[in-house]
Amino acid sequence: MLYSLMGIQIVTNNQIAQTQNDEYSFKSVITIPDILGVWKGDKGIETVRLYGDNTGIVVLSTGKTFKVKYQIIKDTLIVEQNQKNFPEMYVTSNFTLATAKIIAQKARPQKWIFKLSDSGQLLIGIKESIYVSVSGSQVTVDNTYVREAVWTKIK
Repeated sequence: MLYSLMGIQIVTNNQIAQTQNDEYSFKSVITIPDILGVWKGDKGIETVRLYGDNTGIVVLSTGKTFKVKYQIIKDTLIVEQNQKNFPEMYVTSNFTLATAKIIAQKARPQKWIFKLSDSGQLLIGIKESIYVSVSGSQVTVDNTYVREAVWTKIK
């Protein structure tokens, strides 16, 4: 009910898969050369650089970076945070450094599950992330939050 009041929709993997299939065609097999390069990230992410050794670097909108690793399973790319959370990942105009420290301790690692468009220019799927609510000094982190995500290839 809270998500509904705030205009946030919880989306299941099946719903995203259905949406993707209605709007895009996807490669039936993804290879490392298909995904190498620089991608424009979604909310809060400036760019993501994926390397040939199954690693990468995420550059946040704040300029801070964190490491990721990825794996390809047939037609699916899974990108996962590959280091511990740090408070600067969560500092925004809404969250002070003190609040961000609490979030960093409670938050699960970020994870994206993508399909690659036939054009090779879009990664479309979901992000397993967090939803944070603050009430006074109480910080709650929902580690079951999932939302849609899209990355666009820029290099």
